[in-house]
Amino acid sequence: MTVFQLFGLVLDVLDKEFVRKGHRYVRYADDFSIYTKSKAEAKRIGNEVYLFLQDKLKLPINKEKNGIRRPGNFELLGHGFVPTYKKGEKGKYQLVAKKSSWGSLKRKLKEVTKKTKPYKFEERLKLFFQIIFF
Repeated sequence: MTVFQLFGLVLDVLDKEFVRKGHRYVRYADDFSIYTKSKAEAKRIGNEVYLFLQDKLKLPINKEKNGIRRPGNFELLGHGFVPTYKKGEKGKYQLVAKKSSWGSLKRKLKEVTKKTKPYKFEERLKLFFQIIFF
């Protein structure tokens, strides 16, 4: 079992708690961010999560990597959120890839989709989806 699988098992309890309480969040392995509408709500939820991880799961929190923050200030695995600027849509964000991450993705996809590579169509599709979905 890998470290990521262990994090997945342990933090599955946290995921279920987030879903039960209706929080908007992103988690990858042991890194997570929660999104709120106000600073007061952020502080309240932050305290709840800290106590939940400390008391129920007996886990420490790395406050530099994890926390409650504005979506525009968040980045995970080369992806982040930017506000949408459409009339009547306040407080909405879209997912974007950093320029360096986008270039890396394009290089990987070009390598898999080259006609000179002797892959069967099914193999090529499998590799393609492995790149897209990690």
